[in-house]
Parts: sequence; structure tokens; C-alpha cells
Amino acid sequence: MDPEVVLRDTRLQVRPGETVRTTATVRNTNDVVAQYTFEVLGPAAAWAEVIPTSVSVVRRGESTVQVLFRPPAGPGTAAGTVPFALRCASRENQDSAAVADGELAVGAIHEVVASLSPSIARGRWTGRWTARFDNRGTAPARLRLSASDDRRALGFALAPAELVVEPGQTGYAYLKARASRPVLLGALARQQVRLTYTRATGADEKVAEGFIDVAFERTPVLTRTIAALAGTALVGGLVAAVLLARATPRDETASLDVAAPLQPTGLNAASGAGGAIRLSWLEVAGARKYAIYKLAGEADDAPAEEARRVDPPVTVLVWKGLQGGARTCFRLVAVNEGGISEPSSLQCASAGITPVASPTPTDSPDPSGSPDPSGSPTPADSPHPTLSPTPGPQVTSPGPPDPGVPAREPEGSYVVLGISPKKDPTAQRTQESARRQGEIDRALGERTRLADADASRRLSAHYAGFMVIYLDGFLSLADAQEYCTQLRAGGKLGPNPLCEVFPGPAGGEAPLATAPSTTASTGMPVARPATAIPTPAVAQ
Repeated sequence: MDPEVVLRDTRLQVRPGETVRTTATVRNTNDVVAQYTFEVLGPAAAWAEVIPTSVSVVRRGESTVQVLFRPPAGPGTAAGTVPFALRCASRENQDSAAVADGELAVGAIHEVVASLSPSIARGRWTGRWTARFDNRGTAPARLRLSASDDRRALGFALAPAELVVEPGQTGYAYLKARASRPVLLGALARQQVRLTYTRATGADEKVAEGFIDVAFERTPVLTRTIAALAGTALVGGLVAAVLLARATPRDETASLDVAAPLQPTGLNAASGAGGAIRLSWLEVAGARKYAIYKLAGEADDAPAEEARRVDPPVTVLVWKGLQGGARTCFRLVAVNEGGISEPSSLQCASAGITPVASPTPTDSPDPSGSPDPSGSPTPADSPHPTLSPTPGPQVTSPGPPDPGVPAREPEGSYVVLGISPKKDPTAQRTQESARRQGEIDRALGERTRLADADASRRLSAHYAGFMVIYLDGFLSLADAQEYCTQLRAGGKLGPNPLCEVFPGPAGGEAPLATAPSTTASTGMPVARPATAIPTPAVAQ
């Protein structure tokens, strides 16, 4: 007879970086002593631990084990409800098993690190700063910005005044202060400037507020030496009067010889892959960085909702995460030491819509008469033949799809960043792949996807029998190749990282980088370097 297993708590709450535990009781319904093993299934399995992992229970007796969950801290752990299941199986007969279901509510962490540079701005009339906001929490940060000075003698402009920073991302805002009157004589006049940011909270949360203090040093129009010489003679007084009469407001926050960039031109918005819009523009001479603003509407005076930074010489940005089919408008400004340019003309486009995935093949009965415990089709049942990376006796053969990893076809062109063979037990290989995915996400600041190649028609053609970590949604093969070129140059994943490029479903081309081969000793795939294209990678 099957055992009986009961969770003490079916709903648990935990914050990333903390531990929550509960107990599970297994009852032996047989008349003989039985040994049982435990494993946690579902998305929360990578965070789970069962102590002990197996027990021996006397006939008609009970035994208790502890179940622990430790979600890792960091932006990679999203807030929300994660389902899990505890499976208890007989060591002697794996078909004799029981499952108890539960939910893990992962709380949100709010952590925004703000900075403002330069710490001291100098000028006769104006001072300029760049504010940076790093969201190190697990939930989006909606920030409202305001500026003030200790003497209330300055006027301020902020662009944008509100912005949203996603977990693990960085947001930028630009602050300008202007004095109502200049300092004619004397030493530098220093004023304290404060940038205050307030995070929007729910009705049951406390208001979260922070601030950054910097200084604005106003340089006098006339120095002490000139004023002394002007007092010694009438000629000197006349010279001083002429200089004073000709003094005009000038921006000198960084360099008197640097002018603000010209207004950007050639901004173009085009529909991209699912939920994406591709933006491109002409290079602006003298620009040190660009700021792209997503607007709240299509009117010329629509306020900015979000801003993203692009560093020259890159003049392309793929804005992802938009609602498919929704029309969105953008403006562009160029920035250097001399100031901020006039905004470009408004450009709008509709985000691409993700195509509906094709139906999954139905399961076939097991020849032995026992159902497949994973509930997924086996390679033999699939209408598409699967291929190992390179034919050879040590290449891992395809296996059944992993029940702990959702099946999903890559969208558009994509790059493969990590693979691992499926020769370990299901829970162990899922945890190891999930840990590797987390390492890659933290190193790149991207949200990659983990998939079982045997559950995907496109992935199984190249990586049958492997777990695959990939990044998709590229508009073309060239965009994907640019990403790999930048990745290898940056060295974020080591000196020779795996970065295989594959076309979209309508491309019909071979991958730009050769498929991985296997070593003679381990059977693990080895990345071969792709052909470099000398085009800068798109900055996100």
C-alpha cells in the first residue's frame, strides 16, 4: 500500500536570504517495516532541503522529517507565490509513493542605492548633476524626485521627475540648478543642494524616502585681483565697469570651452520581437551619453515614465518588457560636460506580439505498462528527431523532459549561454542548472531562461539530452552576434564563455557559431569561438 504524507503547514512565508521550515509526517500503512525517501518538486525545489532525506518506519507507524526553504537574496529572486510539492516514495518500490502540496510566499525586498555626481559643481549661473539609482531589491522601485537648496535662492529642473527602476537595473535622472543672480566679487559662494527621492508604497506600507546632498560653488564674475586694480586708478575702474556691463550668464559647470550637444536627429522607432521596440538614431558629435525617455502618451508635452542610458558610439537600443501590440512613444537627448541638448522629435511604434506556441505532442503509453512519472512525452514519442551535439559514444542521450522546468520555445533569434547533461537525478540536475542560471544572471544583469531541450523543438535539434540556459528576443542574427561579441570582450563569464547564436524560426540559417563538441573524457560540450562582427553591442 502507498504511504501517507502530511505537511504541517501548506502555506509558508519567507523573505529572500532567510530560512523558513515546516515538518512533514509519513505514515507506514503496511504490516512490514518500510524505508521511505523524500524530495521536493516544483520551482521552489532549488531552495529546498529535507532533513533527513530518508527514514525507516515500523509497520503501522509514523515518522517526521523537516522541510527547509532558503530563497537566495538578490534581484534574481522575484517576489510572489511559488508552489511546491513533497514526494515520499518507498525505497523498495518507487511506484509506491505519496505527494503533499504547498505554497511558498516569497516577500519583496526594497533596496535602492542612490548617488549623485559630481559632488561639487561649479559655475557662475548653473550647476548640473547626474543621479543614479541602483535597484538591488526584488520588486520594481517607483521613485518621485524633488530638489531644494538651503537658502532657497536656486531654481531647479529635473528630467525625469518620476521613474521606475526594475530589480537589478539602474535608472538615471538629470538635475540642473540655476541662480537668480550672479556673485560679482569675492570668494567662491557655496550652497548645499539636496535631491530627495520618495519610493511609492502600498496602502499598508510606510513611506520610504531618502536624500543626497551635494554642493554648488558659484564663481564670482570679478576676482579680488581685478577689483584691487580697478580701485587704484580711473582706468582700472572703467575697465571693471566694462567687464561688469558685458558680463552675461554662462554655463561653467565643467568647462568654459565645451558647448552642449546639438539636438539629436534621425530617431526611428520600429516594432521588434514580442514586447520589444527597436530604437535607432544618428550619432551626435560631442555626446558623452544618450538618454532615451519612454513617454506616458503621444502628446508633444507628455511626461516621461522611464529613462534608459546608452553610451556612445552605440546608437541603437532595444527596449524590452513592453505590452505586445501597445503603442509607445519616445524622445532622445544627448549629454556632455557642457549640458543637455534639446530633445529630439517624438517617435512612436507598437511593440511586437509574441506568436502563439504550437501544440505540444501528446504522450504515448509506456511499453512496460507503467505511466511516465514526469507526465512529459519521451523522445521516441516526439514527431521531431533529436540530435546530440556531436555524434560519439560519450554524448549524453536524450531523456524525458524535466517536470521541474517549464517547456517553452525560444522567441526570435537567441544565444545559448550554458548547458548541462541530463544524466543526474531530476531534482539534482534541476537544482544545479538553476544555480548556474542564477550565477549567469547576476554576472550579466540579464534575465535568462532555463529550459529542457527535450521539451523544445528548436532546442532539441542541437542540444538533445541537455538542460539549456539561453537568452532570446533578439531582432536578428546580427543583433545576437553583437551581444556575443560584447560578452566575450567584457569577460563577465570568463575568458572563453559559451555563447552560441541561433536564428529565429523563420530564418532558416545555420547558427553563426558552430554547435558545441564534446571532450573525450567528460562528454561535456565545449564552446567554439564565433566569428566576431565589429559592431558595438547594444547598451541596455
